[in-house]
Amino acid sequence: MSFGFSVGDFVSTLGLVATVVAALRASGGASARYNEVRQQLESLQTALHAVQALELEESQYVELAALRCAASQCRNTIEHFWKKQEMFQSYLKDGGSGSKVRDGLMKIRWTFCEAENLIKFKNDLMGHTQAIQLMLRAMHLANIHARNKQQGEQNNVFVKIIERSTVQCWQGLTAVAGQSRVLLALLLRVM
Repeated sequence: MSFGFSVGDFVSTLGLVATVVAALRASGGASARYNEVRQQLESLQTALHAVQALELEESQYVELAALRCAASQCRNTIEHFWKKQEMFQSYLKDGGSGSKVRDGLMKIRWTFCEAENLIKFKNDLMGHTQAIQLMLRAMHLANIHARNKQQGEQNNVFVKIIERSTVQCWQGLTAVAGQSRVLLALLLRVM
């Protein structure tokens, strides 16, 4: 089942998410904006863990492909964002890089150049997270439906077995009643 996104890719993506979350936590200078993105990343991380923990039936091959595709797109979004943000990390964190002038200039640059990218990234993450969660819910409902259908089929088998047993019991009782009548008639003749 290769769709360009393997179990190792899930682990790698989860590692990337954890790295970005840790970096955002350390970035005190832009904390209000970063906190929203960090929270969205943590939601995404939870969704990716749920995908990783899935136990799927063979019949869910298409759904698995869709989840892998969504996770791959998500990873690309995170990598693209992280490449742009990595250069700012040492300047945005508490204490900065050690040069207040350089830190100040980089914070200004980040505010004017990257703040909009952060909003776009947050919205992209929200879309990826919601898409993955929606697919997970759909798969969960499909599993419930399949189990209910299977249970219904098993119930139908039990109903047929009970019907067959009931018919056999009635036939047996009818035969016993018929034999009882014959015995009773024979007994009455003998007397």
